[in-house]
Amino acid sequence: MFTRPEFWKAKPQMIGKKYIEQILSIYNFVDGLVITDKYGYIEELIIYRPYINVLQAEEVRHKHVLEVYPNLTEETSSIMRVLKTGQPIYNETQIITPYIGNSFTAVNTTLPIIERGEIIGAVDISRYIDPDMQRKNVVVSLRDTSHVKRQEKLYYLDDIVTCDDRMSEIKEIVEHVSNTSSPVLIFGRTGTGKELIAQSLHSHSNRSAQPFISQNCAAIPASLLESILFGTAKGAFTGAQDIP
Repeated sequence: MFTRPEFWKAKPQMIGKKYIEQILSIYNFVDGLVITDKYGYIEELIIYRPYINVLQAEEVRHKHVLEVYPNLTEETSSIMRVLKTGQPIYNETQIITPYIGNSFTAVNTTLPIIERGEIIGAVDISRYIDPDMQRKNVVVSLRDTSHVKRQEKLYYLDDIVTCDDRMSEIKEIVEHVSNTSSPVLIFGRTGTGKELIAQSLHSHSNRSAQPFISQNCAAIPASLLESILFGTAKGAFTGAQDIP
């Protein structure tokens, strides 16, 4: 039986909901998310694939993570290790056995929640490996981009999660082409991820610190298309100015 220290009652953390929106904005491919306080007690639980993990938030909230997942220990639980060391753990495969339901395999990225230099909790982000679909090479990849100055958050190749051989080949091509200065034509049907590829190409290039500009060419009048895309020279037409 796990019990919280007495002084916790006087200083409840209640950190869960404060961080959920921020976490989900960082990484979109999430099957499960657990937020604990600094003692390992669950503040919030979100499950997006309940047919694999049957736990419900109202049943486990304020229970200790080792009570909810009794097959784990302080040494094997990524949450408990992160709370102890303050160091993040990325892409660790764990076999999870909840106190109710069946065991399953998950790839976890676990991060400390730090406020004013103090560890106040941890967040565990999971991708479930579904045996029925035989998913392979599933990773949860969160990058520390705090040192990169960009005008907006762009996608990386790691954000493209696939088991398709053709898509994996495209990712390899993007990584190779990103090291060149050659123009790249990306084409495909609506909704197939052209913008995702374009942003990944920019993010992996030596121009990644420069602005990424997305332009809807269909919204540009035909008479202005060339000058907007390629610039103008003063005197080329009435009122034209030097625009690189």
